[in-house]
Amino acid sequence: MTTTLSLKTLFEALTVNDLKEYQRKLSIPSNVVRKADLITALTHALSHPSTLQAIYDLLDETQQLAVAETLYWTEGFYDGQRFYAKYGTTPNFKKAEKNIRTFYSREEPTALTLLLLPCNLSNGAYYVLADEIASKLRDFVDKPEAYRLTTLNELPGECNNEVLVVRHRERNALTELALLLNSVEKGKIRVSDKTGLPGKATIDHLSGQLPGGDDYHGREKRDEWDNDIGAIRAFSWPLLLQASKLVSLQSGRLNLSLSGIKSLNNLSADTILSIWTNWIKYTEFDEFSRINIIKGQKSKGKVMTAVPGRRKAIVDALKACPINEWIELASFSDFMQTEGFDFEVTHLPWSLYIYDREYGSLGYDGFHNWNIMQRRYLHAFLFEYAATLGLIDIAYVDPDAGIGEYDNLWGVDDLSHLSRYDGLMYFRINAMGAYCLGLAKQYVASEVSPNVRLSVMHKGQIAPVAGTPSAEEILLLDTWCIKTEENSWQLDKAKIMAALERGMKITELSDFLRQREEQPLPESVEALMNQCAKNIGALKSIKPALLIECIDSDIATSIAEHREAKKLCLLAGERHLVVRSEHEERLRELIRVMGYGMAIH
Repeated sequence: MTTTLSLKTLFEALTVNDLKEYQRKLSIPSNVVRKADLITALTHALSHPSTLQAIYDLLDETQQLAVAETLYWTEGFYDGQRFYAKYGTTPNFKKAEKNIRTFYSREEPTALTLLLLPCNLSNGAYYVLADEIASKLRDFVDKPEAYRLTTLNELPGECNNEVLVVRHRERNALTELALLLNSVEKGKIRVSDKTGLPGKATIDHLSGQLPGGDDYHGREKRDEWDNDIGAIRAFSWPLLLQASKLVSLQSGRLNLSLSGIKSLNNLSADTILSIWTNWIKYTEFDEFSRINIIKGQKSKGKVMTAVPGRRKAIVDALKACPINEWIELASFSDFMQTEGFDFEVTHLPWSLYIYDREYGSLGYDGFHNWNIMQRRYLHAFLFEYAATLGLIDIAYVDPDAGIGEYDNLWGVDDLSHLSRYDGLMYFRINAMGAYCLGLAKQYVASEVSPNVRLSVMHKGQIAPVAGTPSAEEILLLDTWCIKTEENSWQLDKAKIMAALERGMKITELSDFLRQREEQPLPESVEALMNQCAKNIGALKSIKPALLIECIDSDIATSIAEHREAKKLCLLAGERHLVVRSEHEERLRELIRVMGYGMAIH
């Protein structure tokens, strides 16, 4: 909001006692006593440039920054949350002064309140710059620099005394999407009919199937009070698929839609872009609900804000970030507040609570601030959805060693972390993210620098000869090879075919090996990769079909050889017919004309 408040308006809202404080500070004669006269005298004093300059010079550096930020960046209203996010401190509007007679202290307004005047509006209390003051301050107050994101070219090995786990999501996203669609085709993805959320069996299945496992897969509780982290990608993928319209939900099971069938063997960056675009608009799920230590989200009344608005704020902030640079999450959070990418998570913080509705209510001051609400949502959105779709690479630690900043809440003494996403420390917008965010016109896959030199032998054995494989290099080797020893792998035809079926390209393997082997790859290895690439198209899943059993071979043969029916079905063995699902009704009509009936079981 923009201030259009005059000095006269602001002073009229104050009491005479308040005005006398200003009278004393501005050395206005004490014989001015009537309120109207006081307002006239004060307005005259604060309209003079030399007076404003003198007051400004009395301020410390932080107070001067508060004036400058209010003047140039927040349209006349002091924004404490934004100021703290940018500078990590707050200016003193009041200071304690001790009465030498009574020895009691009272808070006295500082000189800052001569420039930023208190104001009570219908939507809260503020400190504001009056119009007359603002117009004259521009003559000698410089505009502060914009907030600068903290970025890194290289990540540290540790963060908060924990090993920093780095995951390059760009290349994994299409692989995992192909795996998910194949699992849907096989009927292995079950979700709740009511909520669309995956059940434990589905989550366990996907956690074991995802390359490298889920992010905290296999992590055991550190003690009896430790929060259970659970799945991240295995949870989000079924939701992303439902938002994408690639699947439909029938009787608790996900099935491929027509667009899903078409996409199955033709996945690309545009598929990811389509899913991402649909997720931003999806209203059936609120990412904040995954921060399940905070109760009351489904209380009566409109408790939570609409999710598309929150997502848009984050997406807009991402579009203002550099590409291919590691960004500190704490800095990105401050950047959003400072540069106006703000959003609300709840309409009614009093409805939200931890453990106890009364004592643990988040309605109390400081219990629903940005770090508790907006930042937790930000972490969930980036970690579980943007990273899963491959738009960002991420670096994280165990959530117990994550951002913290919730110790002031009631009843959290036994919590090891507030959210499963607290460990997310850095992210990087990669080539996929640049494309999906509209920062690049086309998708060109990022190159991954080798971290190890490999020896590839003629029988397909692979072993490091220099350096140590990175987590991503180990993940790729595990995708295409069988691990034979701690640091040895064996190319395996079955694993290669499985990777190709999931949508991966043989060039990903061949390029990976050639970049890390100084010698030409053995002919036998080249032949194996070429043969697998050729054979991936040997069989093709076309569409769902129905297997029909006839009571004898004569009936099966007569139908399979019928002039019209043979166009719809094929003979399978002696007594079975195979018909595509879309031809089932037409075949039923024909066999009735032939004098046969097909019972429904």
